[in-house]
Amino acid sequence: MRIPKTMVLQKGQIGTMDATIATIMVIATMTTTLSYSMILINHSKNTHTQLQKDRALYEATEILITTQGAPTDWHEKERDIERIGLAKYSQKTVQNHHLDPEKVMQLEEMTLDQINQKLGVGHDLSHLKIESIDNHKVLEKKIQKTKDQTERKIKRIALLEGKIHTIKAGVIE
Repeated sequence: MRIPKTMVLQKGQIGTMDATIATIMVIATMTTTLSYSMILINHSKNTHTQLQKDRALYEATEILITTQGAPTDWHEKERDIERIGLAKYSQKTVQNHHLDPEKVMQLEEMTLDQINQKLGVGHDLSHLKIESIDNHKVLEKKIQKTKDQTERKIKRIALLEGKIHTIKAGVIE
């Protein structure tokens, strides 16, 4: 069977068509790959920032409930406070997760800015609250956030005067 001359392609036409299609496919693939890479990079940055804030929250509450602060009697004397800590000290040992009521009372006298400065964990707390498990508020410090701001939070448990209390802290995202 003979093919009419009008249907026969000239030499080089198939090669040009193939090159055009290949070029379009390469450009589409590169665009898709670049777009996907940018999404992954942004997601990675967001995840890293969230992890940093989570770590700062944990470190801040860990310092408060497991250290005495420096100097250890920071709550009794009018002098420079290097670091605050709320852990109780008795019988020559630090009682982790047992809060000293006098230190908690002194913390009430401090502003959230002062508390953040003496914690020194890299991200400033936007919220700090100590309350008993029956929701009796012992201490609360917070800054106002706008409607569009969200807050990452952590809740830890400690004893204050023999009763279970929660320490809640937050940072604005």
